[in-house]
Amino acid sequence: MAKKVPLSLEEENAEKARYGGMLKADIESAASAVNTAKTKASEAAGDLSGKLDIFEQRGGVKRALKEANKVANMEPSERSDYLRARAAYEDALGCYDQADMVDQLAEQQKNADDISAATAKASKTSTAKPSVGSEPAQVAH
Repeated sequence: MAKKVPLSLEEENAEKARYGGMLKADIESAASAVNTAKTKASEAAGDLSGKLDIFEQRGGVKRALKEANKVANMEPSERSDYLRARAAYEDALGCYDQADMVDQLAEQQKNADDISAATAKASKTSTAKPSVGSEPAQVAH
């Protein structure tokens, strides 16, 4: 590439007037840097996307991972305030209602299973036939 000849003051002023106060070379240089950064970002995003796809295929939740990573990178005091506030907001918005309902249903099912097992055990003992020797002894007169 041929070496550029510096612009005269008159040419420089004309270029600045044409390109909003900027030199064409500065605009081209900045555009080239942006394009290079976009290319690198696109390549990195492709790599990241592939890794996150594998993470999701293995049962991971990409959105939760991103959120957890964001929280993990906070300063400890900021993290503590954020988590405390988030838990309060989630509770106020009913985020835990379904979890509570699932826990209650599981407990009800366990109680029902325990009652069924106890009932079955009680019915086995009450319908059992007396075995030999379990008759009351008769007293001779």
